[in-house]
Amino acid sequence: IKKFSEIRKTKQSTKLWCSAEKSNSINSYQWWSHILTYNPLSDFLSFKGNLYIAHGSLDRMMPIESSLRLRDIFKDKNKNNLIFREHKGLNHSCMNNQGESKCGIVYGEIQSWLYKEMSKDP
Repeated sequence: IKKFSEIRKTKQSTKLWCSAEKSNSINSYQWWSHILTYNPLSDFLSFKGNLYIAHGSLDRMMPIESSLRLRDIFKDKNKNNLIFREHKGLNHSCMNNQGESKCGIVYGEIQSWLYKEMSKDP
C-alpha cells in the first residue's frame, strides 16, 4: 500500500516496480498508476460473450477474493456468462506448495474451454 501511494504521486515516472517477490511482472510507475485506477467491472458486466476466470487459491499477486467477488457480482446480477474455476493449492504461477508446476493442467482446461467456445455457431 505504501508503494501504491508513491506510485500515485509520481504517475508519469518510468521507474520500474515488481509487485511481488520472485515475479517477472516488472512494470513502470506509469503503467501501475493506470492499473490502480482502472475498474473493469462495467466492461465485464457489459461483455456479451462468455468469460473464463481461472484463479489459484494461493495467489498472492492477485488474491483470489477479487475473483470470488466478481463471481458473486455476476450471480447477484443473474449474469450467467462467467465461468469461474478455482485451482486449490496453486499460486499465481500455477505452482503448488511443493514447487510443482501445474500449468499444463490449468492451461489445458483453458484451452479446452476456448476450443469449445470457438466451435460454437456465431
